[in-house]
Amino acid sequence: MKNNNYINESTDKEIQAFYLDWVNNYLTVDVMAQDYVLSLEETKELIDKGRELNNNNNKMEIIKWIVNGKES
Repeated sequence: MKNNNYINESTDKEIQAFYLDWVNNYLTVDVMAQDYVLSLEETKELIDKGRELNNNNNKMEIIKWIVNGKES
């Protein structure tokens, strides 16, 4: 597997923002790859990592909401 410096050099927040940009603004991975001047493989890897980070963040927010009370 090749070294993915573009992921290693990005913060979790940047990768999550990249994923949310894809979710909110793109219909295809191909077009996003072109816009960001990335390979299709790089774009898919960033989207997958961003999805993972976003899902984990959402789970933590739900846990905080449950622990702290639903009206906090």
